[in-house]
Amino acid sequence: MLVTAAVAAVVLALACGGLLLANRSPDGSPPPPAGAEPDGDPPASTLPRATQPPAGTDPPEEELLPPDVSLVEVAGLRLPVSESAGPARATDGLASGFSHDRAGAVLAAAHILVRLHPQVGADVFAPTLAGQVVGPYVDALRANLEHSYGQLLTRWPVAYGQPAGSLHFTVSGAAVDSYTDQAALVRLMLEVPTDQNTVLAATGVQLRWHEDDWALVAPPDGVFSDTTIVADASGFTLWLPGRP
Repeated sequence: MLVTAAVAAVVLALACGGLLLANRSPDGSPPPPAGAEPDGDPPASTLPRATQPPAGTDPPEEELLPPDVSLVEVAGLRLPVSESAGPARATDGLASGFSHDRAGAVLAAAHILVRLHPQVGADVFAPTLAGQVVGPYVDALRANLEHSYGQLLTRWPVAYGQPAGSLHFTVSGAAVDSYTDQAALVRLMLEVPTDQNTVLAATGVQLRWHEDDWALVAPPDGVFSDTTIVADASGFTLWLPGRP
């Protein structure tokens, strides 16, 4: 798949819901971290980094997605849920209670990341931030979300807290790059429609086992910049096998 740099920039901006590129300052730099001081957790740099496992060592699909997985709609997207892997609690637009294994980490990555987009509304992203995000950049992520959400509210006539706009991508699968009982690095595969076709991208999500559940580690400066264009779905387990 040939993607120009300009198209790639637009795709990544859409995939990150305005937090990667569209939320940058007029000079192109990210907004300064808002109170990004360590909160007692180790920095994200101490977590497992992305690695490409040797050929043939990826966990079988049945280990990454449990057999009882099904799909539900969340913020207009179809995300996987499982009685065995979670979320065990899903109320008021929130989702928590994921199993302490690879499958739980994958489902947590998808559910938490989607709820950290300004389009879902402050009634969802604010409590998700408060209860399911850790690390020294939580305040920076909060500031970025509030800024992007405020921009959306200038174009969408809804009450503060309500959803504004829609997400311009689909989360269609995942791969686990590294995993321990205390930390995981999950790559989520995104399908981003463009005027010509659908472009595939992958975004990395750091997770930490925190207070008996998986929590997302806020990215540096509160910007989800670990997103790249990918050629195909090789190496990913898809929610719906056979696509794309």
